[in-house]
Amino acid sequence: MSHRAALARMMLKTPPDRLAWRALYRAKRRVRLGLASVGFSTPLAHGTRAQPLPLDRWPRRRVPQQHPVLSPNTLHLHGYDLPLGPDLPWTPQTGFSGTDLQLVHLHEHRWCAALPDPRFIEILSSWIDQVRPYEPRYWIASWNGYTLASRVVTWMRELPTRELPEGFRVKVQASLLEQLGFLYRNLELDVRGNHLLRDLMALGWGAACFHGPDAERWLGVVLQRLPAELDHQIHSDGLHFEGSPAYHLQVFADLLQLWQALPDGEVRVRLLEALNRMATAIVLTTHPDGRPSLFSDGGLHTASPPAALLHAYTNLTGQEIPAAPLTALIGGQSLAVHRSPDQLLLVDCGPVAPDDLPAHGHADVFSFEWSVGGRRVIIDTGVYAYQKGPIRAYARGTVAHNTLTLDDHDQAEMFDAFRIGRRPQVRRTTWAPRGDGFVLAGQHDGFAHLEGSPRHRRRFDLRGLRLFVEDHVDGGRGQQAVARLLLHPDVVVHPTPTGATLILDTHRITLRTTATLRVRVAPWWPDFGTEQTTRQIELDYGQAPCRGGFTLTVQEPAPDPAHSPPLE
Repeated sequence: MSHRAALARMMLKTPPDRLAWRALYRAKRRVRLGLASVGFSTPLAHGTRAQPLPLDRWPRRRVPQQHPVLSPNTLHLHGYDLPLGPDLPWTPQTGFSGTDLQLVHLHEHRWCAALPDPRFIEILSSWIDQVRPYEPRYWIASWNGYTLASRVVTWMRELPTRELPEGFRVKVQASLLEQLGFLYRNLELDVRGNHLLRDLMALGWGAACFHGPDAERWLGVVLQRLPAELDHQIHSDGLHFEGSPAYHLQVFADLLQLWQALPDGEVRVRLLEALNRMATAIVLTTHPDGRPSLFSDGGLHTASPPAALLHAYTNLTGQEIPAAPLTALIGGQSLAVHRSPDQLLLVDCGPVAPDDLPAHGHADVFSFEWSVGGRRVIIDTGVYAYQKGPIRAYARGTVAHNTLTLDDHDQAEMFDAFRIGRRPQVRRTTWAPRGDGFVLAGQHDGFAHLEGSPRHRRRFDLRGLRLFVEDHVDGGRGQQAVARLLLHPDVVVHPTPTGATLILDTHRITLRTTATLRVRVAPWWPDFGTEQTTRQIELDYGQAPCRGGFTLTVQEPAPDPAHSPPLE
């Protein structure tokens, strides 16, 4: 019943056209599955009017793609190892026992780019012969729009670079026509967001590799829909509206590949303008270790390295990387950034997710990440999995983030794997940037449904290498207020009478607080399917209404880092 109420609250924020498209697609699936169950099917390429252009006119792969790891005889799908035999288990019915996300990575085929030609031919032939639409749950992975778009672009990137038999090349091109036609008829208009941008990228590549009436229609839908999506999804400051720096990199890579494939014209010019802004956002959200922030869904290696993507952007477009400010409020004023040679501070100070697309949002208002001396110190928990369950719920919940909880409640009504019902209203009250930092203050009502209607206020004051964070809980009725700090696994923590000393390499950071301090073992998920053990500091402020705070100060380098107490 609680999930029904949460679902109702989510649907009230969902645009009606999304609900209509979702209902239509579900009805189409039922009909198609019903027809397939009685042996009736229509060839996907029936009536297709398009022919491949010569391979030397196809776009060449210029943008790096991140893909699952291959060892000589094993495919590593983010925690699931699959032997690379002659017959891969393409479905759960044929032996695949991983998660839906791992199945998606299998069917995206990005890993095929690392295969030698004989194995490449074997794998693609197996897929074309065995994996057809309208089988049970075909929309989850194998013929899911996002997965299909990733796969066809990988194939189109690979075909011009390999020495392949003519019969096999013709077979692949025929399958590409089938898949692109299917994608054209099943654009992810019920999801939108980064999914629709990848769909459009694939159709743009299809229009650049084929010619004829169908290819013209694919290009037409790209030119028609892309401008509105850019306006909606890319903030004026360049950050993708879903608020995940890792997904921002994926979207940047997709749009850069689409720019490469589009013909000259107004839409291509507008796309380049968006890419210019997005490049600045990449600079602002990349930690000194060269990998992105872990806010919201994503991982350190979900996309290609930021530097590699920016290099491809410069080479393809001829554009210089735009100068990025040292202190900024980006993402529609939802992410505060200060960067210098000594540190990077990122503060999440906006809505938990876009109203019309909550899938990748986390309950992390006023959480932050902090790198010092080129190393991460205060980190985001990251994400281990996408399937519904306690691990997914924990990763999205407030307890996993560097902010405050009341009786361990979430700031937002998180349910299922990608849904959010009630959402906090966030109000920024102060933003004062300066040369060596900023002052940021705001409040949210994510706990207002609790007894006493408590509100959380938080203030950040960064001055050089000193960060002061102050918390106030106004209202409430006895809920226990706890602030948390997740430490990088390499950080050594030693509690002291006034807080703790944090040691990382030669850096010593003093944590001072009047709160009761506890240190507990906690997980860190830098990538899907990857877990490391680390420590989380809990600062107990007492019962609401209450106040508390802490100061983090970087001291002179420590001469010899000590070892941490054993994990308990």
